[in-house]
Amino acid sequence: MARFWVPVEHSKRFYEALTFDLDFIPNDARLYLSWGHTQLSFPIETGTDADYRAYLEAEVYPGEDPEALVLAAEYLLMQQQDYLQALALAEKALTLDPQSEFAYSIKSLLEVRLGYQAAARSTIATALEMVRKKAFPNERDREQTIQAWEERLEQLKE
Repeated sequence: MARFWVPVEHSKRFYEALTFDLDFIPNDARLYLSWGHTQLSFPIETGTDADYRAYLEAEVYPGEDPEALVLAAEYLLMQQQDYLQALALAEKALTLDPQSEFAYSIKSLLEVRLGYQAAARSTIATALEMVRKKAFPNERDREQTIQAWEERLEQLKE
């Protein structure tokens, strides 16, 4: 059991039943409890973002693991943080592993977010060229992969 004091606020809205709302904030949350015209809330802090950032700084950025680099770039993209750093990580991953379809995908998404449409088209064209030369376990997978890249390229031309 935990007890703590939280300031209570008057709500303009009437809550007929005890209501719990959880408002997600990137890597944290705020819990709201409401009943009648009364509402209270408090933050729930996880520290996940700070821990992951420290891990990136210490382990990933100086490293040479292309998969870790592209996963870090994807994390920054999904968190909508530091797109230029994420792009640099994706480019470093491609330097270390030029056959990484995932790295091409993340790099092109970042270029679109940054407004670098021409660069994104070039990245997708390079990925498409690489995929066409790549060996696949079966023809269906090959065709679907090529079609997905062609659709992404077509979307950027519009």
